[in-house]
Parts: sequence; structure tokens; C-alpha cells
Amino acid sequence: MKSISPVTHLRRALVATLVPLALLSIAWDESVPMSLTGCGGCNPSFSYDSGITATIGSPIKQLCPSYNDIALTTVAYKSGSPRLPLGLDLDPSTGCISGTAEGPEETVTVILQPSDSSLSAMIPVVVQAPPRFSPNGLFLQLENSRPELLLQDDIDKYVTKLNAMLKKACDSNTKYRDTEYFIHQLVIQFAAEYWGNENDKEINNDRIFYYTLGMDVAKNYFHCFSNVFVGTALVSWTGQNGNPGLHNNTYYDGICDEHYRWLNIDLNKRIAEYLSNVYLKDITFHWYIPYEANLNYFITNKEGTMNRCSNNQYTVNDAFKAFLSEMVNNMTTIKNTTILWSPSFWDKYDPNITPELKESLKTIFSTIPKLNWLHFQDLLGATSCLKAGVLFHEMTMYDVKGYYRLLQEVFSPPNVSLAVNMEMFTTQPTLEDCTDCKYVYSDTSTPGINYCKYVDIGIDDLHQRQVEMKKEGIPVGTCFEIRYWYEALLKEEARSQ
Repeated sequence: MKSISPVTHLRRALVATLVPLALLSIAWDESVPMSLTGCGGCNPSFSYDSGITATIGSPIKQLCPSYNDIALTTVAYKSGSPRLPLGLDLDPSTGCISGTAEGPEETVTVILQPSDSSLSAMIPVVVQAPPRFSPNGLFLQLENSRPELLLQDDIDKYVTKLNAMLKKACDSNTKYRDTEYFIHQLVIQFAAEYWGNENDKEINNDRIFYYTLGMDVAKNYFHCFSNVFVGTALVSWTGQNGNPGLHNNTYYDGICDEHYRWLNIDLNKRIAEYLSNVYLKDITFHWYIPYEANLNYFITNKEGTMNRCSNNQYTVNDAFKAFLSEMVNNMTTIKNTTILWSPSFWDKYDPNITPELKESLKTIFSTIPKLNWLHFQDLLGATSCLKAGVLFHEMTMYDVKGYYRLLQEVFSPPNVSLAVNMEMFTTQPTLEDCTDCKYVYSDTSTPGINYCKYVDIGIDDLHQRQVEMKKEGIPVGTCFEIRYWYEALLKEEARSQ
């Protein structure tokens, strides 16, 4: 047997002793990585990434601490620190803050400290009142933004006003981020206009005018919203090819005119291709269909005699189904994304016709599954000066509720974003043609009223409408239009000063 020197014996003994100690050290080091305090080379820290802005009545997004090289067994208020505002809670085991502020409005700085540590973190907390009114989305009209039609002074005023309106929406979203008051949608109603009508043989590209002045401004604010929808344009319907009477409008005789339908389909396709492939190529956006509809025209009876086109070949339903199918197919082929539509009901809600209307709407929408957002107009603003109009009737919350319930049944199970486009204006009667108003239409059937003009309303009225809809379980969607919301806010701010 080979003899082993004393030196070798000593080396083996040292190895036998040190290896288990090293393994033990490694095992301990991996099992409690955050328990080191006061160790050489450690960098203990305890902090919160942000302060808290809490809106009364809305739950805050949970805020938890970041920490390193400390034992976080409990977190408590540092001596002398104010407590969190009423409704906000501290979880002492994690240091996380959550809850719903109950008010009043206040600003405090809370100081929290982990146990067994001299470290602490200061958290500014602001409790703010909710806005009196906040839409889920805003329509934006750019029709007056063609620079060749404006003087330089008018261009400057237009750009300044557009920036102010969009900045107001952006600031609101910064203030109310992560709350129910966030304005999620911006809808550009028209990206262009077409200087032509139903008598054109075909679409002429030289007659398409893009609203680049307004769009160049609006693009700077797209990042403020969850979703941006962009509409294309419409071919004007002059009624020359229609029949005299109440049905000679875009949504009846117009949609029944096959040539007029295809002009709009072609126009929509050309503009959509330009937007997707050129102008908005690197920007995320969705589609909006600007061709609206009176959904009451969609009702048919078993005999198929109601709402037939003048050529008697098909119904308004058939015409719209063909039109929408082609529009949606073109849009999703060019850019496969969400599509929003905002039609309306012109007649007062009648439960007696609900079954027939429901079946007609189901038939149409079942064939267009990619039309997946529908925010229908409530017409509470447009018809507010009418009593018994020729085309329109004064709408009430009863009508809105009835039609919302009807559409819920149409889209059951729910496969669309269904909400109400709440009109953020009212109308006032006038005996004179109001050519400088934002919108006018004749109503000679109501004594004492020749025209109804659109006017701004205040935050209190908007708040009341929203409260009534919320009470009925009706979601407020994208609302028309940003200028009315902006003017109402300015009035409210002036009143509070």
C-alpha cells in the first residue's frame, strides 16, 4: 500500500471541512435573497414608482413598493405621517395601496416605512373630484379645414381652436387615466370630401379633397386615446333622381339607387386605400363608416311590401345589406381592423313593431359580422325643438331605452360594442332660415317652427342625460361632437371662477 504524506492528509481534511460549508453558504444565499441588511456590497432601497391621483368614487390602480436588500415583513406609517385619505387602504403585509377615495378633495404626502429598516418612502396623494360629464368617446368634424377655402387668418384661428379642443381632451385623459372618466375613442367623421353627386358617371380623383390641414393637427393627439376611428367621405345626394316626397333622402331613395350606392363604395375604397397605404401608413387606427341610416326604414312585413324601393325590385333592407357588406369587405381587405357605425332611429319607439324590426335588423347584421361596433344616435339633441315633425319626432329617454333594449336582443349573444352616441347639443326653434348655424332643417308641420338650429348646452344638462342613461343601464359611447363638449367645459370653468 502506498503511504500518504502528512501534507496530503492535511489537504484532504481541509477539503472535507470547507466544501460542505461552501454548499451550506450557497443554499442559504439562494433561499433568502432579500433578507440581507447591513451586508457589505448591498444596496438596500424602498420606494414607490409614482404618487397617487385618486378620483372620488373610482377605484385606483393598485400601487405597490419596489424594494431591494431589506426584509419586508410589514410596512407602516412613519411616525408623524398623515394617513391615507378616506377610502384608500394600506396592506401592511405587502405595502400595496388600493381602494376608492371617498372624498373630500385633498392633497397629502404620506410617508411609509418598512419594519426593521430606517428607509422610508414619500408618496404624494391627490384626491380630486370627478368631472361632471365625461363621454366615452368624441366625434371630430374636419369639414371646414380646406386651406384653399380659407384666409390665412381663418386658418390660424382654425388650427388654434382645433389644437385647443384636442388638448383639452388629452389633458382630461391624463387627469383621469385608469378611471371610468377616460375618453377612449376619437372618431374622425370624414377624412375628405367629394365635390360631386349622384349624377357623376364615375368617381373623379380630382374631385376628392383631403382634410390634411385638420388631420395633420389631429394626428398629434392620436396617442391620447385608446382607439382612433377614421371615416372616409360621402357622395352628395341632391334628390334629382329620387321621387318627390319624404323618402327622397340619402337613406331611402339614395341607398335604393344602385348607381349612387356604387359611387359611394368606390369613393370609400379609394380614400381608404390612400389613408391606409400612404397618409396614415405608420399609424394605428380603425374604420368608421360615415354613411348613416334610419334603422326604422329597415322594418319589413311578411308580405315584403313595406319600405320597398321605388323600382319595386328590392327593399331598403336589401339595398343597405348589399351596401354595408361591400363597404365592410373593402375596408377589412385594405386594413383588417375594427369598424364603427353610428345610425339612428327617426320614429318614436313602438313596442308593437319591435318583433318585425328586430328580425329585420338581425337578418342584416348577421351577414356582416365584421361590423363590430355600433353606437346609435339618441337624437335627444337634434329633435329637442320638435313636437311632431315630418321626418323626425321629438325623442325622449323612453325611446332611447326602448331602442337600446331592442338592439341588445338583435346582438344576443353580444358580439358588438353596443352603446349610445349621445348628442352633446340641443336645438332651438326659429322662424328664419339660419344659414350660419351649424345645422338647420325645415319643420313646417309644427306651428311656429320653420327651422331648428343646433346650439351648445351646459355641463349640467349633459350630466343629467348621462345620469339618466346610467340609471337605465345604457352605456354612453362615442358622442357628437367635440366642439359642443369643449364649449360646455369652457362655460363650466368660467362659471366656477
